Amino acid sequence: MMNNLNFDYKISNIVGYLIAQINNFVWSKYWIYVSDENRTKSIWNQLFKFSISCILAYAVQFAFIYLLIDLLGANAYLAQFIGLFVYGASNFLFNRFITFK
Repeated sequence: MMNNLNFDYKISNIVGYLIAQINNFVWSKYWIYVSDENRTKSIWNQLFKFSISCILAYAVQFAFIYLLIDLLGANAYLAQFIGLFVYGASNFLFNRFITFK
């Protein structure tokens, strides 16, 4: 999106993660955190907690890439790549201990 559509890295980052979260919730609920207890919980309650967890993880990741790009002058592509790991770790921990506990 940054090159082909000439979008700022911030907009590209937001759009990419919004689309990915729909897929992420389905995989998390029905494959990663499969249990009888999770199957009986309200999908709306879990979706709400999942959304909060994603927002928190995104905030951590966004602050990280902002620090790298705008404050330290890092390459935007490299910062986005490294930010994937920051987001993934944060999101896993939030979902493991909040959404699907």
